[in-house]
Amino acid sequence: MFACCDDKDDYDLCQSEQTVDIHESVENLTMLMRLLHHPPETFPTSESKLGHSSDGAIPLPLLPPLLDLADKYLLTEDITSVLHTHVLAHAEKHPLQVFALANSHNLKHVALQASTFLLNLPPVERWSLEDVRLLGNAETYHRLNVLQHERQERLRELVLKEDVFPHGYGRCIAHADATQKLWDSKRSFLALRLHAGAHTAFRVSGILHQWLIDLDQELTFPKKWRP
Repeated sequence: MFACCDDKDDYDLCQSEQTVDIHESVENLTMLMRLLHHPPETFPTSESKLGHSSDGAIPLPLLPPLLDLADKYLLTEDITSVLHTHVLAHAEKHPLQVFALANSHNLKHVALQASTFLLNLPPVERWSLEDVRLLGNAETYHRLNVLQHERQERLRELVLKEDVFPHGYGRCIAHADATQKLWDSKRSFLALRLHAGAHTAFRVSGILHQWLIDLDQELTFPKKWRP
């Protein structure tokens, strides 16, 4: 509709006094005209990936209506792809809103990159009702549940498969058996307590720290030598 005068042949057809009623609010029409006549510049993708400041990006509250207008009026990819970079720019500070917005518009690449910042959030079942409402719909809620479950399973898999002496490196003949047994018990304990949430790193570091203490005690004073 907005490209009808770009081509000379179409221009001739547009000379008639036909009109089109556009049922939009003044605010939406203003945003649409600005988007068409003064399209935004691409927000540097590398900055948003690294979690740098979103200064200079389109404010997050304006992006949902802009994306809706772009979809409704079938704006060109040159415009929509730029909008997507501005959405991604807010992923670090507002991962929930960006993840939900990307899923609602089927922006899989944006949702995938935004999901990396969701590692800082606790499991979905621990969220408040207000946080769950930010996801917008049941499909996004389900996708986030699946994402967190898969990450939890991969974390557990990594821990359970991790060798205390990878490829035999650092293996000590005198203490290898005691070290291996202690690690086997501690990693099983750790794997059961891992989740794809905010405290995973602290939980891992705390348990491993205690494991090192136990290991030091075992190697220095074996149980058979203790009172």
